[in-house]
Amino acid sequence: MAVTQCTADGVAPQDGVEVAVGYGRAFTKGQQVWSQNFDTCAVAVMIDLATGDGSVYHLCPDQYQHGNGLNKDCNGEPKEEAGGATDRLHLNDIWTKFLEQRGANCYCMICGPLTPASGVLLTNRRFTFETHSGFTSIMYDSGSRKLTLYSGRAVAT
Repeated sequence: MAVTQCTADGVAPQDGVEVAVGYGRAFTKGQQVWSQNFDTCAVAVMIDLATGDGSVYHLCPDQYQHGNGLNKDCNGEPKEEAGGATDRLHLNDIWTKFLEQRGANCYCMICGPLTPASGVLLTNRRFTFETHSGFTSIMYDSGSRKLTLYSGRAVAT
């Protein structure tokens, strides 16, 4: 099993490891990872299929939507992301490093509201992008390999 994705109302529980905007956090099988403040950002879950260990990334649009560089929009014009931080990497570079460290038996699922420009991400059966909008926080449970996208709407009682 790779990663399953589902949606839920409410906000992600703030249990486990937090991922900052524009960055990633490693996890070991059994840990939970969460992040918040998604608007035009995407989430990427990368796992080693043999061990269940991996990383979760909270990606700004300049890290996945285009290849024009950090802190630029899809037209190449200046647009500050993640407080203007320049020590972040593009998703393609993050994935390449992940594969170099762990080998080919890996999987990456990306969910984001903005479809990347044509040809920017080289998707295949082990590197997938799904367009999802309206989520404000996420929780990844590495034990069940389940990514939940939370809407921020009140939970019906």
